[in-house]
Amino acid sequence: MQLRAVGPDISVSTEQWVHVRDVQCPVCFAEFHLLAPIIETEQAEVAVHTDWLSQHLMNTCPNHAKDIRTPDPTAETCRTYWLEEARAQAIKEAEDAGLRGAERDAFIQERTEVYYAELIMRRVG
Repeated sequence: MQLRAVGPDISVSTEQWVHVRDVQCPVCFAEFHLLAPIIETEQAEVAVHTDWLSQHLMNTCPNHAKDIRTPDPTAETCRTYWLEEARAQAIKEAEDAGLRGAERDAFIQERTEVYYAELIMRRVG
């Protein structure tokens, strides 16, 4: 799915787009509103588009377009972000449980695999 990034002076239809995050150019700090179509957008997918937009803004600075469409991410890119999301969830649970050492590492590996499988099932079917 493509997302849209616009400068703060651009108005968009709230019937078609929902604001999901603000992104700044890492060079000039120009702010853009990252918008998604009015459907449920997964947090990992927003992260993929945020990273792409940050890189794009850095590469095009100071000649940013005022209205940018992000590309539809590849399946491999999505899988990478899903794996990172699953690992982050497993690490949080290991920290919450107070696990340390080899027990912590084994827990994180096992739970990452479980969460990743759940994410795949939810998103791919």
